[in-house]
Amino acid sequence: MFSSIAGNEYYVYSVNENFEDRQYTNFSGYDYPSAIYNGDVGSQTVAQEMFLRAQEGTLEKLQPSACIDAYATNFQTSRGSVLLVVPNTSSDRFNVSRPILEFEDQEELPVNEFNRCPPFGWICNQLGRECNRPCQFRLGSLRGNLTAWQPFHKEILYCLSVKVEENCRLQYSTHLATVVVILNAVKAMIMLYLVFGIKELPLMTVGDAVSSFLQRPDATTDGMCLVAKKDIRKDRHGDGWTQSARQYSSMPQKRFAGASTSRWWISMIL
Repeated sequence: MFSSIAGNEYYVYSVNENFEDRQYTNFSGYDYPSAIYNGDVGSQTVAQEMFLRAQEGTLEKLQPSACIDAYATNFQTSRGSVLLVVPNTSSDRFNVSRPILEFEDQEELPVNEFNRCPPFGWICNQLGRECNRPCQFRLGSLRGNLTAWQPFHKEILYCLSVKVEENCRLQYSTHLATVVVILNAVKAMIMLYLVFGIKELPLMTVGDAVSSFLQRPDATTDGMCLVAKKDIRKDRHGDGWTQSARQYSSMPQKRFAGASTSRWWISMIL
């Protein structure tokens, strides 16, 4: 199982202060050549929607620091297009009585070789996007001097942002889920067989063996106190073993005597 979340593509526009003035019913001064160059034909529709939202007052106003924090993310999941509000006195183009909007940039998800630029590059670039200079490494100095933040070489008073609902899903792989269900069913049947199908008491653990030996001592090793492994192995070579107790030896054993030399070598090599 895995989670998935939707990333939003959005547009960046610059507008003058009159863009929110409700006495106007339309805007002008739309700069479209760069949008046509990107092959995007939906920017005009989005621009009109942003104008209507601004007139209705449904856009969220963000100060420059909050605007940077909101859009400086690799995958934008909670916000849409943004309007960068510039002073009317910034240029003759914006110093008019009517609303003015200019297209600046389009933030696209990196899905092919044509849009592999680092994310939110428009935040750090004064004159436009620079794919060879990722913005994420320059955010620290940018936040330290917000008065110098002038994307597209324009002074920004504040931002007007579209707040969108995040879309996420919890998904799973049907093929892997089917395999897991089948294997769990097989294991369940095996466990049921072990519980109800086996009538004897098998020795499953060392504790089972000790308990069984205490309840029913092994007649073939009766009385063989202090017997060692080498005493049992002798019978495999035809030497036989004597069913009697062994004499205690106070000779200390070396630590590696607990296993054979070959087992020690195999263990160390592995």
